[in-house]
Amino acid sequence: AGAGAAEPDDLRLDYARQLLVRAGTAKQADLKIDPTLAQPEAFCIRAAGNAATVTGGGPGGVLYGVREWISRPPSAALLVTERPDFGLRGTVLFLMKEANYDYQLTPQEFPWFFDRPLLTRFLDYLLENRFNTIFLWSGHLFPSIVEMPEYPDATDLSKADLRRNQEQFKWFTRECARRNISVLLHFYQIHIPKPLAKSRN
Repeated sequence: AGAGAAEPDDLRLDYARQLLVRAGTAKQADLKIDPTLAQPEAFCIRAAGNAATVTGGGPGGVLYGVREWISRPPSAALLVTERPDFGLRGTVLFLMKEANYDYQLTPQEFPWFFDRPLLTRFLDYLLENRFNTIFLWSGHLFPSIVEMPEYPDATDLSKADLRRNQEQFKWFTRECARRNISVLLHFYQIHIPKPLAKSRN
């Protein structure tokens, strides 16, 4: 299949268009997807002046191409083609406490995870450097984000706390997805939740 206009309903394409809007009239681009680029994150920029055609092997490639295009100074003519050398480019965030499994996901324990301006700056940094994965390491996270009606004593968080945590996780993963970042949850745990152990002796 040849190159076609980028579909409108992908979070990455939507974010690429937002980046172009923020750049104003200084940078304009037609966005296309061409699977023949052979790598979903590859991109090609063909530009003259302030107008360009940005073609990606997939939505991630389009996003990276737009980010590259708006970061460059004006040029009479430009042809850039890039593709990543590694399919997995990631970093680790720790929702853990050192040598301690007695914690839950709360703004008091992990204030950085609930700081949206801070996380937004960090995610923008990852996009700028084309990271595509976050490994989220945790101990016993599930009682802090998953409702378990058959085990009501698995957590001492309120329903409002659970809703807050779920909403923050949804926000975080959506913001990652917009920037072509996958979130992989890694956990290590040999304990049952402390509230459950206490209530059932």
